[in-house]
Amino acid sequence: MASTSLMFEANKKEVHVFRFEKSNQTVSLTEGQLQRIPYLAALVSNANNFSTKRNEQGEFILKYPFRYSYFMIILATVLNVRPSFLFSRLPRSGNLLFVLELYNFLSIHPLPVPILEKEIDPTGKGFHRHYYEASPGDARDTAAEVLAAVCGGEYDMNDLETVKIIFNLVIDILNSPSIFGPRFRYQTLFIAENYCSSIFNSHQHSALNMYRQSLEQVDASQIDPDIIGETLTAPKTHMFHWRRKHHIEEDEDLCRTVIPNINVEKDKNLFDFFPLAY
Repeated sequence: MASTSLMFEANKKEVHVFRFEKSNQTVSLTEGQLQRIPYLAALVSNANNFSTKRNEQGEFILKYPFRYSYFMIILATVLNVRPSFLFSRLPRSGNLLFVLELYNFLSIHPLPVPILEKEIDPTGKGFHRHYYEASPGDARDTAAEVLAAVCGGEYDMNDLETVKIIFNLVIDILNSPSIFGPRFRYQTLFIAENYCSSIFNSHQHSALNMYRQSLEQVDASQIDPDIIGETLTAPKTHMFHWRRKHHIEEDEDLCRTVIPNINVEKDKNLFDFFPLAY
């Protein structure tokens, strides 16, 4: 009889193929990768259910709201444990809100909601048990989590101090092209203009308008490399200088998965997102 470890390795290498109905493109996931996407894992486990649609080749058919280009961004995010990919791999023509909705719809582990603090005190008791010094990639991940939390209404926008912190973080992102690429900065500006417009004052709006004019000069097809800045210059009291330790079980094989940047065509007449039962 095969050992438990060998059986586990065999299961990890089992491949499940999903075909996207609209684009007719496919993606193949190992069992280990599949378990990172609970919605699809449930789809496979209910393969004998009459409501689960498969074609003659045994491929699972994914209809709306599944879109290949958006799903691949989410897949890269999950397998590499990089929340920032939701922003840095999405072209300005893409629909960020749809991507975030699809992420939630797939029942993936929710993104952490960072605690907003004006200044971090790294000398506090027990601080280093919960935080470590961030790399540029870590800083992008924390920024992405803050922005996603803003979209999700996780912060009290009636609190003046909270609004000030969010605005300052937005400006820090827009002011740091060596850490945050043009795609990430564009999506940051989109969130600021669409979710914070009513709470920012006239001076803050003027500042955002200047950044918009600057970003509009950047080639829209330019992509964000996964590694931009080699060093993080944020002061040690800045929340981007530190990364909270998240206890996410990582799999070396999954994290080595390389998924290229995907071109996303401009959305035309995109329907509002709504859950799709399977």
